[in-house]
Amino acid sequence: MELLDLCYDVLIRVVEELNPEDLAACSRSSRGFNAFIKENRRIFRTLYLKNFDDPRRIPGLPEPQWETELPKLIKCKKVLMSEDVEIKTSHFELVTSAMSNLLFTASKDSDDPEESSLNLDFLATTFKNPDNKATFLAGSSLFGRAGFNRMSEVTHKPHEIRQLAARLHCYHGTSSPEHIVHGHTLQALARSRVYDLRNYTTKTLWGPYLNDGSLDVDWEMVEAIQIILSRNFRAYVATPGKIEPSWARPFAGVARSTLESSYVPLPYEPDIPLEAQDPYNISGNWIRIVCFLDYNDLFSFNFGGSQEPPEDQPRSPLHAGEATRLIRMIIKVSSIDPPTVKGKLPNVNFEGKSQAIDASWDPNANSRIKGTVSMTPSGEVRWTTISIFSSGEERWRSESIQVGGVRSERGVIGTWFDKDFDPHGPAGPTAFWKYSDSTATPDTSDEDYLEESDDNDDDDPAEDWDETEGEEFSALVIIQTASDSPD
Repeated sequence: MELLDLCYDVLIRVVEELNPEDLAACSRSSRGFNAFIKENRRIFRTLYLKNFDDPRRIPGLPEPQWETELPKLIKCKKVLMSEDVEIKTSHFELVTSAMSNLLFTASKDSDDPEESSLNLDFLATTFKNPDNKATFLAGSSLFGRAGFNRMSEVTHKPHEIRQLAARLHCYHGTSSPEHIVHGHTLQALARSRVYDLRNYTTKTLWGPYLNDGSLDVDWEMVEAIQIILSRNFRAYVATPGKIEPSWARPFAGVARSTLESSYVPLPYEPDIPLEAQDPYNISGNWIRIVCFLDYNDLFSFNFGGSQEPPEDQPRSPLHAGEATRLIRMIIKVSSIDPPTVKGKLPNVNFEGKSQAIDASWDPNANSRIKGTVSMTPSGEVRWTTISIFSSGEERWRSESIQVGGVRSERGVIGTWFDKDFDPHGPAGPTAFWKYSDSTATPDTSDEDYLEESDDNDDDDPAEDWDETEGEEFSALVIIQTASDSPD
């Protein structure tokens, strides 16, 4: 009996057991087999869903064209598995486009951090290859300045390629291609971008956005911030344990939860708790890292030179040492407003407490905090925070984006600065990521400060203290972040 003589149900079950990359070879074995496979959407759908996340989980996405999407991913996989660097560089747009789609549709059925995403598992596995990291993650201007960029000779859409490579690097995280760079360290080059006050303008809102007023993310700025914070975190916390950010693991935490909620005003229905209406999952304990230069170093770097570099040219590498603070934020949703951008999720306001984990003596790290989470026109999740001190003074502000989108566990990365947008600074990098959904503080060491600073706040999210959650924090071993001559 010929294989094609089998009944339809048996034959299709046989084909559905193939590896996706074998489908093309199978279809070339005969005209009959070619016609059977080519015209059968079920085969492509089944093989896609066996190997990748179901894109239909993402609200609002139409059913994909399985017959075209699966072959693209098969070709992408073959390029990533190839040992030929020229093949990789010649297929840069194909691979980065496929990666972007896989990241956008990466999803899971619950908020369980142990549950994995097929898309992210595939990317994490294929990007263990150093050549893949070097080709597809090291294409930003930061790597170009460091003397390494395989795509540096590309003249087609160079800005878009640099931004895309930086974005993919941010999604991958910092176990990335830093080892390929020689000469100037990436840390020094990243500092020269993040601490360059020319990048803090009204059009960027002093945040990690392009300097055109669009609120589109400047992924090269986010990349530089992530590099700075990652190295400083590793140097500052000798035993990070559970508070380590997920960017330390390839593609960790960027899968979308299918439990995302949407905002639907119901004026005639019974009151719904604010947390149940919050699509961003804001309320809880967050760990924050803030880095900053000594102000004399910041001022000298920006205004101390005899000759200002051209506006379109970066400043020289910066090797000055930075200070680092680890801060706990305990925040809770306070109100929800209609979305600023039509068709997007609502603006959710929050308030709470911000206190230093390691430097309780630092008045700049202990404050009340308020903020808003909203969406940009392009669909990124924007966080704005404001620190309020005991006198009622608003002092520090931050603008950040949540890498990975709504409810991403990857964290929120951006910049902090003076709330009055002082062109002379100070300013610097910051990031925060969720530690738990609890709004109880995980330590009692700062109880006196919190009670003293806000005696009249009946809705204080930090008023109940849970000593049992503080073990990971009390086990921290803190060391000083030193100035780095070339790392």
